[in-house]
Amino acid sequence: MRALMNRLLHGVCMALALSAASATFAQGYPDRVVKFVVPFSAGGVSDVVSRPIAHRLGQMWGHQAIIENRPGAGGMIGADVVAKAKPDGYTLLLSGSTHFVGGTLHQKTITFHPIDDFTPIAHIAEQPGVLAVHPSVAAKSLAELIALAKAQPGKLNYASSGNGSSQHLFAAMLFGMVGIELTHVPYKGSGPALGDLLSGIVPVSVPSISNVIPHIQGGKLRALGVTSIRRAATLPEVPTLSEAGARGYDAQLWFAVLGPKGLPANIVNKIYESVAMAVRHPDVLKTYAQQGIDVHIMPPAEFAQYFKAESVKWNRVVKEAGVSID
Repeated sequence: MRALMNRLLHGVCMALALSAASATFAQGYPDRVVKFVVPFSAGGVSDVVSRPIAHRLGQMWGHQAIIENRPGAGGMIGADVVAKAKPDGYTLLLSGSTHFVGGTLHQKTITFHPIDDFTPIAHIAEQPGVLAVHPSVAAKSLAELIALAKAQPGKLNYASSGNGSSQHLFAAMLFGMVGIELTHVPYKGSGPALGDLLSGIVPVSVPSISNVIPHIQGGKLRALGVTSIRRAATLPEVPTLSEAGARGYDAQLWFAVLGPKGLPANIVNKIYESVAMAVRHPDVLKTYAQQGIDVHIMPPAEFAQYFKAESVKWNRVVKEAGVSID
């Protein structure tokens, strides 16, 4: 009996010691550079979201928060770096969205689990996409595009930033809902896809709103609808796709901070509180508003539930649309 009591007492002491050590660690965090891995090329919308946050965090923490762009494999190369990093809060992922929680489960070569191998920290913001067409396309509404595509099934092409990307899945969900068939042309990034959309080489796409606002306003592209359930403040005259005929359609590119699996709760909370403060800074809010990005902060527990729900939603799209990821 005494031996049992000694073991129990030892276990309690160990737990208290670990808790105290963890608390001390949180108080001292961060004491060096924190790296945010962005799994896409520099210059895209992910950079627009991440760099202002990193700048503010560096000022708040007294230690640099740097952005490391690690593009490739639809975001999976950068995500893999974070999934395998030490869970100490110094290597984080600033990413998320449909490509990450949806299509990844269907990749045969993936070396991590997109849900189980990460710690959700903070949902930061959202941004809609836009169903955009080159002016050469004889369609000025979603209804007209549907009619055009049905008259020539499979002959109309649409561009995306890559297999399994948000652009790919947004389009796949839309075309499945309205019953049309377009041929997917994947690119290695949003820049090349946008370039060929602007030139009319591939006349249809669903890019993020920040990438196309000036081109729509300048008449180089025609917007047929935004992907969010509510109209975008930056393009108020453009209907939602739900209003335009794809009833109930709702898809947004979202941005979040995640860490490796096993990140201590007190470190998670410290990062969340810091990020939430950073994105509410007037300069950050102004930058986001100009790009059509809406701040929507979710704390760790709420974000974890949303993360799982998004996985279910987009994996269903992948299966039903027969999206090819590999």
